[in-house]
Amino acid sequence: AQTPGEAQPALSVLVLTALLVAGPWIGYRSGVHTVCQVDENPPTSTSNSPTDLSINRQWSCDNKSIFVADCVGLCFLAALVTVSQLRWWLTSRYLVAVRTYVIITWFAIYIYTSLSLVKWCYSSYLGDLVLLNLQSEHGLKPAGRTWNHHVPGLLHNPYMIFCLIAVNLQWMVWGWGLHLVRRHLSKLEDAFQKSLGATALKWALYWDMFAVFSSGLCCVLLFVYGWQAPTLVYVLYGIAISVAATVLCMLILVLRGFWLSLRFAQSELKAQTAKKKRSALDTPSGPSAPSGPSSQTAQIERCEQLAAQAVRVARRLVCEAPIGLLPILLALASHGWALHSWGFAPEAALNVVSIFSLVANCRFVILLSGIDLFDFANAGKRRQARLQPRAAADKADFLKAKWTTGDEGWDRKVLDLAGRGITLRALLRFYRRLGTSSVMPHFDPALHSTADMARQAIIPLSKDTRYGCSSMSTVLMKGRSVFPMKMVTHSWSNRFSHLVAAVVADALDLPEYEAVLGRLDRFEIGALEEELYWKSKLDQTYWICLFAVNQHASICARILPQECDPVTGKQPLPCNCESEKFGSQTPPLRHDGQSILCEMNKFDDMMACIAAAEPGFAQLLAVDKDFTIFRRAWCVAEIHQAYSLRLPQKMLVFSEETLTRYKSYLKMLKVEDMEASHPADRDMILARISDKASFNEEVQRLLFDDGGLLEEWRGGFDHMTMLGEVARRGYERVVRANSSQSELEESVP
Repeated sequence: AQTPGEAQPALSVLVLTALLVAGPWIGYRSGVHTVCQVDENPPTSTSNSPTDLSINRQWSCDNKSIFVADCVGLCFLAALVTVSQLRWWLTSRYLVAVRTYVIITWFAIYIYTSLSLVKWCYSSYLGDLVLLNLQSEHGLKPAGRTWNHHVPGLLHNPYMIFCLIAVNLQWMVWGWGLHLVRRHLSKLEDAFQKSLGATALKWALYWDMFAVFSSGLCCVLLFVYGWQAPTLVYVLYGIAISVAATVLCMLILVLRGFWLSLRFAQSELKAQTAKKKRSALDTPSGPSAPSGPSSQTAQIERCEQLAAQAVRVARRLVCEAPIGLLPILLALASHGWALHSWGFAPEAALNVVSIFSLVANCRFVILLSGIDLFDFANAGKRRQARLQPRAAADKADFLKAKWTTGDEGWDRKVLDLAGRGITLRALLRFYRRLGTSSVMPHFDPALHSTADMARQAIIPLSKDTRYGCSSMSTVLMKGRSVFPMKMVTHSWSNRFSHLVAAVVADALDLPEYEAVLGRLDRFEIGALEEELYWKSKLDQTYWICLFAVNQHASICARILPQECDPVTGKQPLPCNCESEKFGSQTPPLRHDGQSILCEMNKFDDMMACIAAAEPGFAQLLAVDKDFTIFRRAWCVAEIHQAYSLRLPQKMLVFSEETLTRYKSYLKMLKVEDMEASHPADRDMILARISDKASFNEEVQRLLFDDGGLLEEWRGGFDHMTMLGEVARRGYERVVRANSSQSELEESVP
């Protein structure tokens, strides 16, 4: 579990940044202008003597401007550090490396800004150091302060030592940032299955590592010999030129890779749009036409959305790449100027341009990593997430005209069941109570399953309430009937904490929920609710059978032999309420022999009812670690019904590792192998599926085809993989079209 201490890096960065930015005013208060602006006028001396201090000491009015510019860059980096650290739930090795890189970049800028502050407010002291150095180099006897006269090179000047340290740290950060950019290009290349030059850049970056080491060695020698070693200066010139060539090569290759991806992603988008139009023309219309889009049309729409997302990603990356990499070339040019000339202008250029290059490169790396301030991948399709609860009673007249089964009693129970959605706010409020003295004091999120929760929390808390023995959603929503916008399909054998984490991950637009588990800890859940509040997601509504079904009208009095608490080892006590129980064949019965008052045989009609009332109604698959959701009869039935209704479907997995492990298993799924707690339920669901072979093929298409659930999942944070795969399909489509055109031309006499 995550603790508040995880936020310490971001907090420390913010505190240190604030202290440095406000340092002059904290130290001198109202006298800051008197102390730090003693040399307001620029020097007027035209002497060429190196001992003339007026041509070497900068004037304070310009140093203040440099300090302010550096503070702007420092504050921007502090914001990036805060964003990356606050999103600690993104825990891949690459993202951990990105966070470390951002902190090191901030530290490099912190040193630059500190040096600017020293030059602004302590320029007189620095002038004395420079004068002593120049007098020593020209064989003059310094007047006073002779303690460091015998020290060789630049070792007697702490300011210059820190300047060289800052420069070398900057070069190291550049190399690190370029390496992270190359990793993204390599991932894009793997998904695109077309060479984009990532291998060549790998060897170029090895040279950069050697160049950084060489520059550090040269700086050590400069510490010893000072500026009287021109050979070392020329070596630094050569290193800067070679690094500039590497950066230019990377800029060209990265731009080429993103531009090719954009070009072929646009081709794929045009093809999918054209297919969608043709499918719409081929779809029959009229009263006899089926409601909702066909299976093929729904699949094409998912492919079109994915291609549109890839185009948005590629278009922004093409625009952002020059902004992220070109400033490094400008900074290298300023390094050369500073090595060639000694004065205010080259030092100012070196300082400001270097910080700008560090900020730009760091921002570009964060943009590629997926922890940018703005999620550009989903920006085009995101809509207002705050969902107003909708009373089922207000929908009754509307639904009578648009949806009905023809049985009034059945429809009334379906409408009642459909109105039992809960908000994410209510779900988290319920989760907060677990483990307290009043609700399951022995609750262990790592052990207790959803079935355990039904027996030991849901049933006791919904018994004999002000609403009678009711569903838990009625209790949590205080009697309000709420239509949901999403239905959660899940396995009762899964951990309850995993179910809640999956729902939260959906609200946060995450593709997996493993990292969210830590945020459900009692130390972190408050911060999680704050984030959901600011994202307007706390009132997003979900239909979860655990809460929506009235357990007192079904299973509360019956305990199976295998039901034992994983912590205490004891069986839960059966509920002693006197509520009447209704099974799937308990009278009164409909014409097909199904119970009218039973709530567990109406999920298909309930989904159709909500889909008719809420155009944006979707299904969320909260997949457990062992993927048992695809073996459970009720879960398979819900997946099949959602697919038949053409509902948008989204799959959330525990982690990418579990998906990789069970991918071969998913390809062997068969509806005949599914399981249920009660054989009668399994038989009832199998009876609904007439052609089981076709259904199995349909499930495989749903999972693995273009635009399927796995394709949608892979379009999560892995922007490069998603972009590369879409571009590859577009490239293959263009190649096939060109090949067909060539064959056609050859066949024409």
